[in-house]
Amino acid sequence: MVETLLHDALGWAVAALLGFLAHRIVCLWQRQKTSDRALVALLRDRLVASYCHYHERKTITPHGLQNMEMLYVEYTALGGNGFVTSLMDKVRGMPVVDT
Repeated sequence: MVETLLHDALGWAVAALLGFLAHRIVCLWQRQKTSDRALVALLRDRLVASYCHYHERKTITPHGLQNMEMLYVEYTALGGNGFVTSLMDKVRGMPVVDT
């Protein structure tokens, strides 16, 4: 009898622990998705702002191009869309001027 109660209690404890862990994993996954979306928005904002800056100047510096390329790699890795790709194509076509 005691062994059966102990076995049942252990079973319930394991089930409760697994339920808690599953809930925790789902919460962490949702939080990660939110963080990824926020990061994509920040990268997009920075890339668009940089594009506007260099488009106004009609040239881009080597450092500016390298920086935008690095941001763009991460932006696309996180699932960023094609709007920024079209901006990057325009930036790559700009004259590179070392100032």
